[in-house]
Amino acid sequence: MAINKYYDSDCNLGVLDGKTVAVIGFGSQGHAHSENLAESGVNVVVGLRKGSATGRRPPSSLPPMRLQGHGGRGAAKAGDVVMMLVPTSCAPTSTTRRLPLHDRGKALAFA
Repeated sequence: MAINKYYDSDCNLGVLDGKTVAVIGFGSQGHAHSENLAESGVNVVVGLRKGSATGRRPPSSLPPMRLQGHGGRGAAKAGDVVMMLVPTSCAPTSTTRRLPLHDRGKALAFA
């Protein structure tokens, strides 16, 4: 069985030009994903639930937002791509049912 190897040159970040990626959760996965995307030039916001248990806080370069802010200004609404990087016990529950992901062109990814 052949193994496919991918390198930076295989990636087309142009598909994210002008888009915002909302990373929901800032634990070990959310921290790594959001910082890698930001360092690659992608516009990133971080969504945290009120009273989040994580000890990490996003740096000022990654604006932390509530999942859903007043007037639709939350992280999920701000993101064209929404990455769910929360514990498995949280992902398929009411958290995702409350996210405003009904707009055309939005993408939701779980990791």
